[in-house]
Amino acid sequence: LPGKLTKYVSGDTGIWGGDIKCSAGFNVQRKGKYYLLTAGHCGTVGTLTYGTGGNFIGRFTSSWFPTFDDAVVRVDR
Repeated sequence: LPGKLTKYVSGDTGIWGGDIKCSAGFNVQRKGKYYLLTAGHCGTVGTLTYGTGGNFIGRFTSSWFPTFDDAVVRVDR
């Protein structure tokens, strides 16, 4: 896509969904909104997600676990 690459959440950065620690996978963008991909076992839809130092990131919008181990977090910060 044309435009400037902007890092919102670093890949492999620790993220927390409730009391579960996982790693951020990839940043993605769709229709002007930013998301990160992570593992599905990290949280269920609606789970709030925080980064290092307790900084709010967003909430899980999709999670395909246990069928798959993939999830999407909408970046709301």
